[in-house]
Amino acid sequence: MSTVQVAAKRVAQAVETAWQAYLRGEVATQTRGQTLPHTMHQFVMVELPAKVADPQAWPAIAREMRIFLNMLGVVAS
Repeated sequence: MSTVQVAAKRVAQAVETAWQAYLRGEVATQTRGQTLPHTMHQFVMVELPAKVADPQAWPAIAREMRIFLNMLGVVAS
């Protein structure tokens, strides 16, 4: 397993833990509704694993993860 795949797996585990806490009401957000948090969860749990499987997609993944982190800042602020 590559370093990128290991990192993606760790991110997915952290996001899944956060998502479950969010669903239990343990995580407050600055956004209304579940649209943005749900989209972020879908990206990490569905789209990211598919992209990580293709090493040619790794540069794009780095850019998308920066966007994801910016979105996280918006949701958490």
